[in-house]
Amino acid sequence: MQCRPTRKGRTMNILNKSSVLFLFLLLLSVSSGCASSAEVVSTPNRNIYVHYNVMLSSACFGIAAGDELQMRIPADYVLYEIKFNDGRSAVVYFGHHAKIVDPVLRTNFEDCVATAETCSFIRENGAVLEAMYLGDREKSGVHLLLSGINPGNLGRAREFVDNFRPCRRVGLNLICRDERAFEQNPGQSAINRIP
Repeated sequence: MQCRPTRKGRTMNILNKSSVLFLFLLLLSVSSGCASSAEVVSTPNRNIYVHYNVMLSSACFGIAAGDELQMRIPADYVLYEIKFNDGRSAVVYFGHHAKIVDPVLRTNFEDCVATAETCSFIRENGAVLEAMYLGDREKSGVHLLLSGINPGNLGRAREFVDNFRPCRRVGLNLICRDERAFEQNPGQSAINRIP
């Protein structure tokens, strides 16, 4: 296509003008689509967490759009620090010697590990929820400490905990089961919700 002078003496490639208009309309439709999809995601009856977007070798979990995740490797373990849109925060420790804060949870977990192959415990204590999962005594455990919980975001906090899935390595693949890591699994050992 040829460039032609316009009445004011400037030139404009008609193809470029059409492309700009098309891109503008495409951007407008995509951004309006995102807005409507964000409305659907924030519906209280829908789980906003995407499973499997954070992978560990013995578990996986997801974070929602807009949440912030920072990963650090201070030594022979990995820390995931998460800030949620609703004021909650979480630390996920993945390694061998988790420092369990709650003494009741710590005692129950230590007793379980001494006798069982798989152990998982959850303890809610006011504004804090603490959970521990070990799928195999030879593997690293997953320790979750979730804080900033209040009556307004308790449902979202529980959804986040329920979004953890147990996984195992098979060769170079990671296989995650579609069941909760912090819940009773058929055919597995002690998994308890501590009052």
